[in-house]
Amino acid sequence: MRNLQELTPADFPGIDAAKFEEWKQARKEADGKAKIKLLVLLGIVVLNVILFVAMEQFVLPGLLPLFLIMFIGLKAERNAGRLWKELGLTRQALKEARSRPGPLAPAH
Repeated sequence: MRNLQELTPADFPGIDAAKFEEWKQARKEADGKAKIKLLVLLGIVVLNVILFVAMEQFVLPGLLPLFLIMFIGLKAERNAGRLWKELGLTRQALKEARSRPGPLAPAH
């Protein structure tokens, strides 16, 4: 199965190529920020566990960062979603395109 970055506008006949490339970039940015969000959340959980063990009471020192990380990547996610709708893509079309073999690599 091909990953998102291997897909081309040719995989979706009749689609706007420039907008498709813009969507791929927005999706990549949103996915990167989602990874950062997950790491920060895990850090806050670990910090709370350590504080719970050390102080024997549950403390939420990361409450403000917890709310802030909810907004990390929100703009990128909205942009990717907007482009997805404008392109008229569907999950089924994406799944089918990813399952098709990609173009053969040129021989050297």
